[in-house]
Order: sequence, then structure tokens, then C-alpha cells
Amino acid sequence: MPLKNPTAGITLKLVGWVGDSTVNRAIPHGLGKTPSLVIILDNEPANNNGYLWLIVQGRPRVNYSIGGASSSLSVTAMDSTNFYVGNATSFFNSANLVTNDHIAVVLG
Repeated sequence: MPLKNPTAGITLKLVGWVGDSTVNRAIPHGLGKTPSLVIILDNEPANNNGYLWLIVQGRPRVNYSIGGASSSLSVTAMDSTNFYVGNATSFFNSANLVTNDHIAVVLG
């Protein structure tokens, strides 16, 4: 993905949360601008199966790849304060299942 202003550099933040099975849960990212990309990993040692979620700027969806299957679920679009997780169709597939521990790398 080309950056709009590569001379400004890239800011990275690490963010963690425990799922609570709510729709469109706001996760504060601390960038002060809308992220370009959020990469979410399952931080549950017992689930070490390569679960990966992505949120891309301009696409209000949590994209997931789990055990060879992939798809996406709608969420609120990212903004300069938060990115959003949790879709009632599947809280697990939208990175907000109750008690599941997640970690995200936020790039902006």
C-alpha cells in the first residue's frame, strides 16, 4: 500500500485488549490520526493456530484468515482515535470474542 507522505515516516503502536463480545467495540490506538493498517493477532497461547485479522483504512471491515479460511465482517470505520472490532455474526471472527486476548500492531 503506497503511503501518502513517505517522508513523514510511519508510526507504530502496540495495543492489547480482552474480548467482550460487543458489536463495534472501540479500541483506542493512540496514533492521533487514522491508521493505514491494523494487524491483529490472537494472544492466547492455547490457540496458537495462526489466527490473523486485518483492518485496512477506507474499508470498514475486519478481514480474517483462520486455518486456511478467510472472509471479512463489517465494523465501524477506523478514525483518528479508535479502530473497531466485533460483529454479531461472529465475535471470534471479528476479533472480539469474550475473554479472548488480542494484540494489535497499528500503523499510521
